[in-house]
Amino acid sequence: MTYLYIISGALAIISFGIFVANNAQADFMSKYKENLNHRLDSGDTTQDFLQYIFKNPIFDNVEISYTDKELADHYSNVRNEVTLSKQTLTSSNVASFAIIAHEFGHAEQNYTNDKLYNASQRMRKLSKLVGVASFPCIIVGLIIALIFTPYALVGYSILGIGAICFCILATSSILLTIVEFNATKRGLIMLKNSKMLSQSELKKAKEFLYNAGYTYLGNFCSLLFSWTFLVPKYKIV
Repeated sequence: MTYLYIISGALAIISFGIFVANNAQADFMSKYKENLNHRLDSGDTTQDFLQYIFKNPIFDNVEISYTDKELADHYSNVRNEVTLSKQTLTSSNVASFAIIAHEFGHAEQNYTNDKLYNASQRMRKLSKLVGVASFPCIIVGLIIALIFTPYALVGYSILGIGAICFCILATSSILLTIVEFNATKRGLIMLKNSKMLSQSELKKAKEFLYNAGYTYLGNFCSLLFSWTFLVPKYKIV
């Protein structure tokens, strides 16, 4: 019976992980489209919100750049620059305010020298260097170890390299997910303090940003359960 419980629990975890990996992005896009056509009750615009943000001296050196690509909003700690899409800037809705607040949440993390943020940035660079080698090394290592037995030691060595690369990817993904949720927490404080959103709009902004955060969790699940071939391809971000 004990083995049955263990197997049932493992299957439940795998099924849940596959579900999250396959639905996180779709849920986020649904929440994004839901908020596109709803202007704030206050009538405030994203430009008003940016003016409010830049009243905070910690953002004095943050630059703003623009992109035509929808949902390509991001923050670069190297340039200390927030890139916003034209869709975000011209749509004064809950989603646009939430996106801006989230990206400036990252700028605040950088300004405060947040330890997890800094660790995440280092791990992201490392994962981009070794990430592509993870699964090829694991597959090649297994083939050599199991089929070409005289070279089993070589195979296990390659397998070990692949496992280390996989651990780097997993650690980077976990750290990134934590950092994204922390940026959301900081952004929600900005939104609340601005007093530009009503209570119901703040609730929608929170739901939207947490849906965005779950896409990173979904990406992590894609990494963990890629061997099932039932999840989207893992993205090294």
